[in-house]
Amino acid sequence: MKVVSIVGESDAGKTTLVERLVAALDRAGATVGTVKGIHHAVELDDPGTDTHRHRSAGAARVVGVTPDLTASFRPVGKADGGPDAALDRALAEFGEDVDVVLVEGFSGSALPKIVVGDPGASDYAGPELARVPVPDDADVDALATRVLAAGADRGTLPADGTMVDLTRAIAADMPVYPGDPEVSITPAATHDADGYRVSGLALGTHAGTHVDAPRHVDPDGATLGAYDLADFRLDARRVAVDADARAEIGPERFPEPDDADVLVVDTGWAERWGTPAYADHPYLSADAAAWCVEHDYHLALDTFGPDPTPTGNADPSEPTGVPAHERLLGAGKLVFENLAGLDVLPPRFTLRAYPLKVDADGAPVRAVAELTD
Repeated sequence: MKVVSIVGESDAGKTTLVERLVAALDRAGATVGTVKGIHHAVELDDPGTDTHRHRSAGAARVVGVTPDLTASFRPVGKADGGPDAALDRALAEFGEDVDVVLVEGFSGSALPKIVVGDPGASDYAGPELARVPVPDDADVDALATRVLAAGADRGTLPADGTMVDLTRAIAADMPVYPGDPEVSITPAATHDADGYRVSGLALGTHAGTHVDAPRHVDPDGATLGAYDLADFRLDARRVAVDADARAEIGPERFPEPDDADVLVVDTGWAERWGTPAYADHPYLSADAAAWCVEHDYHLALDTFGPDPTPTGNADPSEPTGVPAHERLLGAGKLVFENLAGLDVLPPRFTLRAYPLKVDADGAPVRAVAELTD
């Protein structure tokens, strides 16, 4: 399903735009859900009400039912991951029931934003999809088309619930790390001229979803040929880490270590794929990389890599070089980068990420999460 966030200052007309956009999406044949960020107490769950008493007694979730409304209440605290985790849970509840979810509020999320009113009057994160100065004057049918084309893809588990593709599609002009070879797919033979079709594929060893071998940063490090096929089937532990653009992620953001083979860090940055903001991802501190090595983890993540990517937004205080890469690859650990679809995964799964059979410093992989009951 597609997800966008509608943001703006108070009284800018966000709800008016949501109302009009829901109707436009409905005309376009889409089934629509909405999420509303509420910054005040909800009357149905005020202290002293029965639902509040149920929650206060320790119920993890309370559902209130009236003849006209069903409302679900779940406490959100630091241990639950805070508001961002609450939004993730709310989106997950839609499952496959809707085509589009419009989120009113949550300006700090990574979702694409439709900015209502004066864009300079409010702070918001994530890519900007559109600006709507006056909701009543907006061409909502055109805006609905943009939402359906460019809203964030929020994955849902497949019907059989057993495998989830975590791989970026290889395509011409796809995003690449600054300075890496561009990807091109060109015709080498055509049906009209040759009676069959063959394409020429040109790409770097670190294009799309791929794995880094130690040779990537160490002249004497191992290449992919040093690893067995079984090394690319890993017991994975997914960890969601909410971090701002170009923010450092330290080891204190990681849970207690366990027996998993690979730590899969889900920053939510996958939603920015294909936008300039993707390169301004959060990164691991050298200590966080050393923590992974200490606890015998390989690393996988949904960004260009564990070190800062150079852009015009880089801060002088950021580490230079590739210290996180050096600590991980220097210890013989593998690093999997540019994963997609992590948001639907459970905390534990099997990661299968088999690289092309090339004895090199890295290679594209077909990354798949294998789920078990």
